Amino acid sequence: MKSWFKCEVKPGAKPEDGEVCEMSIYDEIGGWGISAKHFIAEIKNSKAKTIHMRINSPGGSVFEGLAIYNFLKSVKDKTITCQIDGVAASMASIVALAASKISMPANAYMMIHQPFSGFADGANAGEMRKQADLLDQFAGSLANIYSSRSGKTPEECLALMEAETWMDGKTAKEMGFADEVIDEVEMAACVDGLRYAKTPEALKFKALAEVTTPPENVEAPTVVPVTEPSASEGQTAFVPPDMGQLLNSQVGNELYAAYRYFALSAACQAKGLEGFAGRLMEQGNGEIGHMMKVYSYLVSTGANMTLPAIEAPVVDSSMDMLSMTRAILDQEMSVTAEWSAISKLAKAQDNAATQKLAQEFMAEQIEEENTALTLHQRVKLADSGSGILTIDADLKGAAATVIESFKAKARNDLIAEVTPAIKAELEIKAQAEANDKLDQRKQVRLMIESFGKTRGADYFDKGMNFEQAMRADRDSLKAELGKAKADNAELITKLQVALKNPIIPFEANSESQGSARVSQSDFDAYCKDRQITGAKKESLWKSMCEVKKQEKKEDEND
Repeated sequence: MKSWFKCEVKPGAKPEDGEVCEMSIYDEIGGWGISAKHFIAEIKNSKAKTIHMRINSPGGSVFEGLAIYNFLKSVKDKTITCQIDGVAASMASIVALAASKISMPANAYMMIHQPFSGFADGANAGEMRKQADLLDQFAGSLANIYSSRSGKTPEECLALMEAETWMDGKTAKEMGFADEVIDEVEMAACVDGLRYAKTPEALKFKALAEVTTPPENVEAPTVVPVTEPSASEGQTAFVPPDMGQLLNSQVGNELYAAYRYFALSAACQAKGLEGFAGRLMEQGNGEIGHMMKVYSYLVSTGANMTLPAIEAPVVDSSMDMLSMTRAILDQEMSVTAEWSAISKLAKAQDNAATQKLAQEFMAEQIEEENTALTLHQRVKLADSGSGILTIDADLKGAAATVIESFKAKARNDLIAEVTPAIKAELEIKAQAEANDKLDQRKQVRLMIESFGKTRGADYFDKGMNFEQAMRADRDSLKAELGKAKADNAELITKLQVALKNPIIPFEANSESQGSARVSQSDFDAYCKDRQITGAKKESLWKSMCEVKKQEKKEDEND
C-alpha cells in the first residue's frame, strides 16, 4: 500500500545511542487514506528511545498534522529530532516543530502560510461564513505553535503566515524556526512549486530535495496541488456541509437496510425456511458493517455528526417467497441508487476521497444486486413448494459454510489478538515479581546497613518497611538508654557501698564473704558481664575512685 511515510529502525550514531526509529515523511500528510493514527501507532510500537523525522513534504491535512504534532509533544520517554531534507511546507512545518532539535541544509526550505480551502462551489453565504470562521480558528492555532517555537508573538507569526513566508536553512535558524544548518544537498524534481504563490525560484520545477533516493516504498511526490488544505487535503480532511448531510443520511439508510433484512429474516424463520433466514441475517450484519464504515469516515474527516432517526421496517410476514426476494432486490437497488447520488455529488465537488469511498460501495453493490437478482430468478423458476425447500437447503448449506469460516476466522483473530496480550500480561507480572524481589533485597540490605545484621533482619521479618523500622529502632534505643542510666546509678551505688565498707563484697547480692577491697579485676569482671566498655567503663572507674577519695577525706576530718 502506498503511504506518505515510512518507519525504519536504524542503529544510532554511537553505540550508547541504541536504536533510532527513523520516520521519513516524503509526501502529503494524510494522503491515500493513511491517517495520523497509523503514523502514531508506528512510534508507539517502537522500542527505540530516539525518533528521528526526515521531512520532504508539501504539507497535508490540517487535522492529521495537528494530531501528529500534539502526539509528538506529549511523548515523554523518547527524544524527537527532525531533519528537513528538502521542503517542510504548510502542515509539514508544524510536524517538524514538534521536534526538540531541527536541522536544515542551507538549501532546504520551510514555508508557513494561512490555511485555506477550495470549498466554495454550491455553498451559500452562511456556509461560507462558517468555513471562514473555521479557517480563522485554524490560523490562530497554527500561529500559537509557530510563536511558541520561534519566540515571536502570535501576531508576528500571523503576519508571516499571511505573507506566505519561505525560509531557507539559514533564515529559518535566524528566525528561530530551526536549530542548526547542515551541509547542502542535491535538488531533484518532485513537486510543482508553482502551486504556491511565492515559491522560490530555486524550487520552481525542482521543488522538494531528495537525499540520495527517497525511502523505499515511499514515492517522491509527483505534481500535486499543495495549498493548505489542498484539493487532496480536502478529500481527507474536509467534507462540505451538503456532502456531510448526505453521508449522515446514508448512515441511517444502511441501518434501515439492516433492520429490514432482520425483519425479513424473522419472517422466513417463521415459515421454517432457515436457509433464507440465515442468508438475510448475514445480509443485515453486512449492512451494519457498511454503516460503521461510513460513520468512521465522517469521524476521520471531522464532519458534523447529525445522525437521522431510523424508521421501523414494514414487512408483511404473510408475503410469498417471490415477493420477499423481490423486496430484497428492491432494497439492494435502493442502496445502489443512494451511493450513486453520493458519487455524483463528490465528483461535482472534486472530492476525490468521498468519491473513492462511494465507488468502493458501488462495486460491492453491483455484486450484491447480482446475488439478489439470481436468488429472485431461482425462486421465480421454482415450480412448487419443494423447489423453494431445495433453494432453502442450498442457502442453509452455504450459510453453514460461511458461518464455520467466520467462526474459524474469529477464533484465529481472537488467538492472534489475545496471545500477545496474555504474553504481555505475563511479562508484566514477571517483571513486577522481579521488581518485588529486587525491592526486598534492597530493603534487607538497607536495614542491615542501617540497624545491624541482627536488628535489621528482625525488622524485615516482622514486615516493617524502612520508615517503620526507623521508628522501632529509635524506640528501642530510648529504652536501652533508659536502662543504661538506671544500671549506671545502680552500679555507682554498689561501688560506693563496696568502697566504704570493705567487708561487703563488690556485688551487693553476692553471698561470698571476705574483707578485700574492690580490686581492678573485680571491676573488670563486673563491666564485662554488663558489656560496659571503653569510655563508659573508664568514666565509671574514675567515678568510683573519686568517691573513695572523698570518703577518705571525710574520714580524716572526722
